[in-house]
Amino acid sequence: MSGTVQIRRTNSHTSSNVRMARRGPSAGLYEFWRHPEGEWPTSCTIITTSANANMPIHDRIPVILESDVWDRWLDPEPQDRDELEAMLSSGTPGTLLHYPVDTRMGSTKNEDPSLIEPVEVAVAQTLL
Repeated sequence: MSGTVQIRRTNSHTSSNVRMARRGPSAGLYEFWRHPEGEWPTSCTIITTSANANMPIHDRIPVILESDVWDRWLDPEPQDRDELEAMLSSGTPGTLLHYPVDTRMGSTKNEDPSLIEPVEVAVAQTLL
């Protein structure tokens, strides 16, 4: 994964978009398949796992592939299921970065570099 993944976090006090940035691949799968009408669509998915302590903003994050397993993960030959599952991790703490970004990021109408710049998030005051 190179770039960002948008996670929308909403609770009674805050609503913000968070940018997660990481250089390097995450685990995913893709498939070409024949549709009954003869087309050959491509499908893909990003594999997720439980978040580690470094990512308290969501309960799931993309699986992070450590560099020593990249070649084995991409090997097209069938592999042992236990070996594949051992490659699936939430990564070393500190591998992913997260910080609040402008809520304009939540709309596909907006597209400019300022959307991924860190912003301050005001915490709502509640009356007792």
